[in-house]
Amino acid sequence: MPHDIARDWMLHWLDQHAFHPVLQLDAEAVPAMQRQELRALQHRVLIQADRFRQADSAGAVLTRFRHDLRSTRMREVERRLRALRLPTIGDLHLSFEDLAAGLGVESGGGGPASEQE
Repeated sequence: MPHDIARDWMLHWLDQHAFHPVLQLDAEAVPAMQRQELRALQHRVLIQADRFRQADSAGAVLTRFRHDLRSTRMREVERRLRALRLPTIGDLHLSFEDLAAGLGVESGGGGPASEQE
């Protein structure tokens, strides 16, 4: 599969399984005391989704995904998402890795090395 198609497929999959469930959740659906936390997390997930969309290849998407799994900052975001019972990329990592493998995608694209992002 051409990598631009694989990239688009991977981004669509992430949108559907990881990003949209968080971004589309109405704050009124959570208890009042958790609404501010939800809004803050939605902002953080929107930034994360935008970073993924900036990847120029399927390999770069996979590199970003793996980086976020190791990132100290993203682990904290994931902990907070789990507290609200929302999906995280950590919850989905095996399925995403299977998708990438099925598309013939290998990590690449020079993702960031910092774990603090």
